[in-house]
Amino acid sequence: FYRQMKTLKDADLTFDFFEYDINSAEFTFISGMITALAGESEATQISAENLLNNFGFNITLKDLKNHVETCLNKDCDMNFECCVNGKEEVRWLKFWGRPTKDKTRITGAITDITREVKSRNVEKERTIHDNITGFYNRNALSEVGGKAIAECKEDEYVIFVYVGLTGYQEFQERFGMVAGTSYIRVCAEVMKKFVTKNMIPVRWWGSDFLFIVKGVKDLKAFEKEAAAIAAKIESYVGEVDGIAVDFPMVMGY
Repeated sequence: FYRQMKTLKDADLTFDFFEYDINSAEFTFISGMITALAGESEATQISAENLLNNFGFNITLKDLKNHVETCLNKDCDMNFECCVNGKEEVRWLKFWGRPTKDKTRITGAITDITREVKSRNVEKERTIHDNITGFYNRNALSEVGGKAIAECKEDEYVIFVYVGLTGYQEFQERFGMVAGTSYIRVCAEVMKKFVTKNMIPVRWWGSDFLFIVKGVKDLKAFEKEAAAIAAKIESYVGEVDGIAVDFPMVMGY
């Protein structure tokens, strides 16, 4: 058994087996992987509170107890992911366990899934970003817009600003689709000069953009500021494939 564990670890699969005592809220690990990940001397027995607090887990003791209670009440697997501060980087771990028949313990395995999570995140970033402008695309709206609204304070607004490039269609008809794509890219570079930390730019579709603006307290002041930015962008003269262009637009919120 231990030879098999060593073989798997030599193949860069980091994992461990654990037993969680429900009454004492204490973990017992076979090889002490958890504390080893955090750059400390290996330990095989540690309380849940010390484990979560001492090694920078992103879940709380209450979160863990909720997972345990769900596992016991529904007689189902305990299955969750979390991250911990490792020696050199944040590591993602997956806990999986089953309760014993007398429901005094949960036994299972813990696996390092850092590479899997990174791969998932890379794939997710591909699906929610526009490859021409680098902005978010419409697939990201529910996530980034929902988060902006959820974090909005009572005395603030979240503004969704629509911007349409009225010169794009004519430019593309005259110079072709490739030049039209360059037109969008160059305009986005101009827009980036005015994007602040409170603004989330989204390329909605074609030549349509959406800007989510957070932390707005005065709508009248916002209107003036937005109009001023639009005027600056419209007055900008750029170059697309050697052709001088400007970027007329319509805007609403």
